[in-house]
Amino acid sequence: MLNESLIIIGILLLIFIIIFFFRTQSGRCVEEHWGNGQLKRKYYYKDGLGYVGKDSFYYRNGQLNKLRNWKNNQLEGTFEIFYNTGQKYIKGTYKSGSYDGKYIVFNKKGKLILECTFRNGQLLNKVEHVESQTVRKPLLIESTIESNEIREKFKAAKEEYTQNKA
Repeated sequence: MLNESLIIIGILLLIFIIIFFFRTQSGRCVEEHWGNGQLKRKYYYKDGLGYVGKDSFYYRNGQLNKLRNWKNNQLEGTFEIFYNTGQKYIKGTYKSGSYDGKYIVFNKKGKLILECTFRNGQLLNKVEHVESQTVRKPLLIESTIESNEIREKFKAAKEEYTQNKA
């Protein structure tokens, strides 16, 4: 009888700990509403950490506007932005609060119009898609050791190409 009571108490204690742990991990759910009563934003906030988890924005008509994720008060992971019709507008990725990876933009018909590549918040590549053409835009790269090395390699390759062409 004593063993059965201890087992039941242990199980209840374990359930309480699990519920408390998962509740505090996700933070407090906060909802904001438009004047018409529609949900405007839903996010999670944890005291001492700030924003955590999924963050959703909505248009006045109730359609999803933006989805993004927070980790320890910094944007982290995939984000998506939608037109008020529900069609995807932008898709990208954050890493430690900065753009990182592909950043893709679509027009209202779902056609790809812009692709960018970021690393640690720095734009590395930009490609515009216009009327079935791909237009690569030259980028202004900040003066860093890495970008100077890239410039030098590009310059050497261009000179070699020019010499071989002649």
